Amino acid sequence: MAEETSSLARPPFAEEEAHSTAHHLGARITWIALTIITVGLALIAFQRNSALADAQGQLARANTAAAETRADLTKATAQADDLQSQLSQANAHLASAQAQARSEQSDLRSQLDQARTQATALQSQLAQAGTRSAELQARLARANEASSQMSRDLDAAKSEASDAQAQLVAARNEIAQLQPAAAQSRALPVVTSFKRSFWGGTFSLQVTNRNSAPLTIAITASGPKSPAPKSATIDGGSTYGMKGLPKGTNVTITADGYDPLNLTVP
Repeated sequence: MAEETSSLARPPFAEEEAHSTAHHLGARITWIALTIITVGLALIAFQRNSALADAQGQLARANTAAAETRADLTKATAQADDLQSQLSQANAHLASAQAQARSEQSDLRSQLDQARTQATALQSQLAQAGTRSAELQARLARANEASSQMSRDLDAAKSEASDAQAQLVAARNEIAQLQPAAAQSRALPVVTSFKRSFWGGTFSLQVTNRNSAPLTIAITASGPKSPAPKSATIDGGSTYGMKGLPKGTNVTITADGYDPLNLTVP
């Protein structure tokens, strides 16, 4: 009879497979979910930063419009002052003409009428200048209100961007904390055992795939008279072996995406 020794404890195979699969699946789902949250928060941060840049551009344009309005108001004020000066001069001219009219009434009546017409025109221009000044004042007030609103919106956008950045950092930290658990899930999903050959002297290694999906492995033995390296794809639940292993031989089993499994022939 062949003598068999196992490198692992022997709980029921189905229960061990279900427990390992649930553990690996849970760790991966958690990692994937946190990765999705991180990407979502990064997108939110990007959108908040874009909105912040737009708000800053609008605020700059509002400030430029306010500056232009102030310049127009300054010009209008200067025009009003000039018109007021002209009106004062016209009134002085009118007074002079009235004084001269007493002695030169017939000659200066036409000049008096012209002075009155000019004064009326200047009064109209002064009234128009006052209206224009009021309009510019209203525009300046609206521009200042718009600038204040833009500043409030900008502060709100900065706050939202800061909150999104904080959430992104927290998610990254949580992913970093879960990385050790994810690393533990990289153990090879196999069960191994050694069997002494019928004639004695050497052993054979039996490797069983615990997963339902196929698993491609490579087996390397190191030591005197060790067999050449072998690789194979094991179907779910199937077993693959390597024969001719002397006692004390070191055996390494590897598979893409998993940590190597090192064994020693007993």
